[in-house]
Amino acid sequence: MTAQRQNPAYRPAVGRAPGDRGPTYLRHKTATSAGHGADSLQRVRIGLIFDLQMPRPWGAGDERLLLEQTLAQVQLADELGYASAWLQEHHFLEEFGHGGGILPVAGAAAARTTAIRLGVSVLSVDPLVRHPAVLAGDVAALDLLGDGRLDVATGIALAGVEVAGLGLVRQTARATWEHYTGVLARMLAEEPFGGVPASPSGPALARRTVLPRPVQRPHPPLWARCDRPADISTAARLGLGALCRAPMEPEEAAEWVAEYRAILRSASCVPLGATVEARVAVCLPMSVHEDEATAVSQGVDAAHFHAFATAHFERFGEHEPGVTDLWATFQQRREDVGLSRAAVVPDGGPLSVRVLRDGRAALRGAIGTPDQVGELVGRYAAAGVDDLLLLVPRGGTSAHEDICGSLRLFAERVLPTVPAAAPDRPPLGDAIRAALDRRPPAPVVAQTDTAVAALEEAPARDRMSGSAPAPAPAPAPAELRDRLRSRLAQRGTTAVRRAVERSDDRWVERTLGSDRGLRAIFSAMRSRYVAAESGGFVGVIAYELTGAAGTTRTWSIQITPAGARVVPGAIPDPALTVMLNVADFVRVAAGELDPGHLLLSGRMDLRGDFALATRLGAMFGQ
Repeated sequence: MTAQRQNPAYRPAVGRAPGDRGPTYLRHKTATSAGHGADSLQRVRIGLIFDLQMPRPWGAGDERLLLEQTLAQVQLADELGYASAWLQEHHFLEEFGHGGGILPVAGAAAARTTAIRLGVSVLSVDPLVRHPAVLAGDVAALDLLGDGRLDVATGIALAGVEVAGLGLVRQTARATWEHYTGVLARMLAEEPFGGVPASPSGPALARRTVLPRPVQRPHPPLWARCDRPADISTAARLGLGALCRAPMEPEEAAEWVAEYRAILRSASCVPLGATVEARVAVCLPMSVHEDEATAVSQGVDAAHFHAFATAHFERFGEHEPGVTDLWATFQQRREDVGLSRAAVVPDGGPLSVRVLRDGRAALRGAIGTPDQVGELVGRYAAAGVDDLLLLVPRGGTSAHEDICGSLRLFAERVLPTVPAAAPDRPPLGDAIRAALDRRPPAPVVAQTDTAVAALEEAPARDRMSGSAPAPAPAPAPAELRDRLRSRLAQRGTTAVRRAVERSDDRWVERTLGSDRGLRAIFSAMRSRYVAAESGGFVGVIAYELTGAAGTTRTWSIQITPAGARVVPGAIPDPALTVMLNVADFVRVAAGELDPGHLLLSGRMDLRGDFALATRLGAMFGQ
């Protein structure tokens, strides 16, 4: 008998019996369900997560083989008693993620498995990618095929290759994500869906019954992709599970879990969905073998390539579609980005996510013997992590047979020893019920209340000829002002970026890099300052900007509990000094250049608090 059958923690949450129509959304609004596992003292759920990597060179049939082997690994995980298998959706990310058609793959996984929960992530809910009703129908169909075993994680595209390729709008991405994740939850929960009136967040959607209907009621568990502490806060505020993709030490995970649960208990938690998925999942690369050196040999290159490819597409990479050889670039540059092969040495000691040896840094994670990996899993359990998702990347010496062997050994030696997730923590049931009671009533759009109704009532010949529908009621003056300001700000940002992209460094420095131009840029940074992203920092951040003539101008931003203050000049004892040339600074401010790329290429230098440097973008609204 597998660990999954022995332990109730691994049972899938199957909502209703076949044929039971279940209660409507309005009844669920004040339901007593506290979400999956909210009050339980279960073992940490151990799952897998797949990005469908395929490093070059490619051959005929390689993508089909990749899909077949991934499905075989999911099927094996089901047989061995793993709790979940997550399949990642990516678009245009050559070598890193060939999951552009992940929903059909998830359907095939559902057909091959019987007990393991299946997750799909990170799905875009932007209507430019899928109409909300189409996405809701796909999700419901997957839940039906898996007999109520589906989890769904949504989020925004971070890679520029995806944003541009899909025609998304980065400036409004977060607001769009929040709005349409709520729409997805309602379409799955309400029968019929009550519709959405037109708003700045999106057009009107008509009252309809979205088909098919999911097994899990009110809807499958909903998760949010979390890459920063601010994302954890957002997931908790919206009552979504937190899927933390970036590997982190157990001690860091404990801080994220504590913040997440504190917000769930606060009045700021107003769930988007009709239930709450009160769980935090952490991802970690994994390779297990009885011999530690073999585990390292089989897993570390693939884990490092996955980390490099993530940073390449989301931070510093200059990618030319169809030309860039990412695997070759990784082999050339891995030492420069803290992914040193020489730093990972089998020494029999306890495992950590990152290692530093002889001045070299590297990622390690759960790569070692069963005893080493089991001890690390125990530390995550003590940190309060609910789900540990083991990344099984491909590349280098990582072969399908090695991955399957690692999965078997982990299931045999580690799964039976997984402890409870922080068994002494207080239950969340009452807090979640209070949060569900705070949800506003779902709107019910009358058929004659929107521009959609006007389209329905228009003669078919008018619709075919493109005649305009009857105009919607005129917005109020305050709403018009807000729309105008938003559009002007967006157009201004776009105009600046286009001007910078078309111009050489001399023009950029002479115009936007002048004293007047820099004052405008720093003033904009001050106005966009987000105190919640500062991590409690109080002090000075200095920018030393060097011109083409070799002269350096210093600008300082002083952060106080009251906000941010800009000073043209130096302030003593800055906590962080950022050094780069004027033109590059302007291009970063305009969103044309990524600061991570400048740092790795030597065009930008930092002095002082490096941890503070990683928060600058979020602190100043980028």
